[in-house]
Amino acid sequence: MVVEIPRWDNAKLETTKEVPMNPIKHDKNKDGSLRYVPNLFPIHGYPGNYGMIPKTWENPYVLTKSTGTYGDNDPIDVLELGCEVGYPGQIKQVKVLGGLILVDEGKTDWKIFTIDIRDPLASSMNDLNDIEAQYPGFVEVVRKWYTVYKIPKTGKPNTLGLDGKCIDKDEATKKILEMHEYWKMLINGTIAEADAKGIQRFTMTTVGSPYQVGPSSPQVQSVPEADPQPYTKPGVTVEKWTYLPAEWQFVDKEAKDDDNDILESLHISNVLKSALD
Repeated sequence: MVVEIPRWDNAKLETTKEVPMNPIKHDKNKDGSLRYVPNLFPIHGYPGNYGMIPKTWENPYVLTKSTGTYGDNDPIDVLELGCEVGYPGQIKQVKVLGGLILVDEGKTDWKIFTIDIRDPLASSMNDLNDIEAQYPGFVEVVRKWYTVYKIPKTGKPNTLGLDGKCIDKDEATKKILEMHEYWKMLINGTIAEADAKGIQRFTMTTVGSPYQVGPSSPQVQSVPEADPQPYTKPGVTVEKWTYLPAEWQFVDKEAKDDDNDILESLHISNVLKSALD
């Protein structure tokens, strides 16, 4: 995978399909301002290293029968849950663990769960059950996060396909391979220019592609030199917490009531113990 957004960051960086060589850039809102996802209390930014699998394409002409929607015209998305906080552009070799399907603005948007093969827990992480064993509650929180993260902007939740159920690693792997086949159609010219949705298909590594270019080509030369800038705080409007209505919070009221009951019981026990002592 290629990391676009490190865990806990909320700057919406993404692979830019419409620019030659597809650089990672900070996405913008329709008014030209930089795009950030809200910090939904208690999760700051993204709950894992977020990125994409190169050489995949969620085909906008292929119907997902379970949701009645078509692909979102992007590479397939990945959430990597290892302990290392990544950085934009980082390449990680990962193990596929499972996934879920999001219907985002009426389009199919698969989210694949993975873990870095170098992570200390990677050897014991092989499927969804292992996620629950090693990271109790993680999948449920991610499921909820994907449902609610656009509420502050749109006022309504996203929909999860398959009634919110996750697919296992085998099904997730099949989806990745399916999206790879669609990418091959895109890169070998099977998909006509008029149907490519503005995607810049230039490649340096895909031998035989009609879009293959060399390092001295105008497309490659048009990529600007790296120009890292000093870190500047994005401001309070970007860093602030967003609190959701009770029905969309990550901990439901019944769970809170149960926690309060436990705390009250512990308090009573401590009072009795102090009196007896």
